[in-house]
Amino acid sequence: MPTRGTETCRGFFVNGSTTIMRKQSVVESPCTGVCTLDDQGVCAGCGRLMDEIVRWSAASVSEQHDIRERAARRRRPKDGNDDLSISSEPNLP
Repeated sequence: MPTRGTETCRGFFVNGSTTIMRKQSVVESPCTGVCTLDDQGVCAGCGRLMDEIVRWSAASVSEQHDIRERAARRRRPKDGNDDLSISSEPNLP
């Protein structure tokens, strides 16, 4: 349902004397511009599934946060190491 009022928006429509505003998503898209799906259907750039990419703009803020979290988990190294930093040197004590 469209929101009426003076909330932050990307666009608005005037219908007679009523201004109907679309809420702006406050969650930044995880898209990196590297849009290639792997054999499992996961985007190599952002880690989202095609369904998540398609629904992004219509998803609620809560759903967008969930999508970002799932995508981040998919992008983590498969060795179980959660450290996403790249280093050629071993960790020294």
